[in-house]
Amino acid sequence: MTQTLYTIGYGSWPTKKRIAGMLDALEHNRVKSLVDIRHSPCASDPSASGNYSARDWNLQAHGGIEEHLNSRGIEYRWIMELGNPQKRDREMKIMRAHLESKDDRWPAVRGLRMLAEMVRDSELTFCLLCACAEYGACHRHLVAEKLNALYFSHALRTVDLTKSGATVVG
Repeated sequence: MTQTLYTIGYGSWPTKKRIAGMLDALEHNRVKSLVDIRHSPCASDPSASGNYSARDWNLQAHGGIEEHLNSRGIEYRWIMELGNPQKRDREMKIMRAHLESKDDRWPAVRGLRMLAEMVRDSELTFCLLCACAEYGACHRHLVAEKLNALYFSHALRTVDLTKSGATVVG
């Protein structure tokens, strides 16, 4: 049986439907563990009311994404090491270089190994989370592809979840 790794970008859903749409997609596809690979999933200013305030898809001390997931029987894990800290690097040159490296000094190398151990050593169905709506423009595709090639000999089936449904991407 082929193991499936799901990915999801919450930006695929409009703000008002974001958390409900994302949770429904995860539940519909029987995802049991969401792995957040955002560099910083927390609100910049939880007391503010604008763009940087606490949102349902942020990691927060109370409420937020972890509580929403737990209410649906989905565990939340965050691997900060797989976040893309160079958000202005549209070609993701730095992230690509780090993922290609075997040098443990790079957080992405350590994070990829941690993710591989999680996926390999568990019966759970995993999904990688980032903010980007488009799989191909997001670093989650780099992480999924490198994980598959390096640790699973291309045996993982990768499926991206969006508001339009599920798409096999690898």
